[in-house]
Amino acid sequence: MGFVNPTKPRGVIQGVPDKAADSVPDFWEDTVPASFRMYNWIGAMSSNNSPSETAFDPGFDPIPLIPEEHAMDENLASRYALANSPGEVVQISNQINRELADRKLISDSGAMGYLATALAGGLDPISFIPVGGALYKTFRTGGSILKSALVTGAAGGLAVSAQEALLMHEQQTRTFGEASADVTGAVFLSAILGGGARAFSSAVSRSSLKSLEAGIVRDMEIDAPNSGGGSIGARSEEHTSELQSH
Repeated sequence: MGFVNPTKPRGVIQGVPDKAADSVPDFWEDTVPASFRMYNWIGAMSSNNSPSETAFDPGFDPIPLIPEEHAMDENLASRYALANSPGEVVQISNQINRELADRKLISDSGAMGYLATALAGGLDPISFIPVGGALYKTFRTGGSILKSALVTGAAGGLAVSAQEALLMHEQQTRTFGEASADVTGAVFLSAILGGGARAFSSAVSRSSLKSLEAGIVRDMEIDAPNSGGGSIGARSEEHTSELQSH
C-alpha cells in the first residue's frame, strides 16, 4: 500500500487515472491509500510532490503553461502563482491531478470511502492530542454539562485545526472553506460527546448506584420458608425436636 507513485516523470503532466465506468475501487489497494493521502498528515506529506519553496522569479510567467482545466478554477489557478519554471508548473499540475483523482476515488467508494477516511483521520498523529484529561478534570471538579461541552469542544477544535493547517500546507486542492467546515464539525461533535458524557455521569450519580445496589441485594435475599420470619436452621431444629418427642 503505497502513497507515492515512484515512477512519475517530472516533465510530463499526468492526467487523472481513468477506471472502467462499472469498476468498484478496491478498499485496501485503492480507497485506503487515497484516504491516507488526503486525510492523514503523514500520508499527505509523503505523497506531496509539489516543488519546494524557492526564491521568487518575477521574470517567469506561469499562466500560459497552466492546464486549461486548472486555469478555469480560481482556487487551482492560484496555486501556480509562485512557480518559477516550467518544471515546477508540471509538478504542481501533477500534484493537483493526483489529489483530484483521490477525491473522486473516495467519493466513488461510497460508504467504504467514509470508513477509509475515518480510519486515516483516526490514525493521524494529531488526533492523539489528549482530550480526555481536560474532560476528566471537569468531571472531578463537578463541572456542569455546559462546561464539559465547552471544554471538549475547544479541545477537539484545537486538534482538528492543527491537523487542517498541516494538510493545507501539503495539499494543493484543500481550501479554507473545507478546513473551516471540518473544524466546525469537530467542535460540535466533541461538544456533544463531552456534554453527553457529563449528563450521563450526573444521571448515574453515586447515590443512584447505591440505591441500585441495595435493591439488587434485597432481590437476591432468600426469604425463610416460615411466615414468622425464622431462619431455615431454626425450623430444622424445631422439626427434629418434634420427631424425638414422638
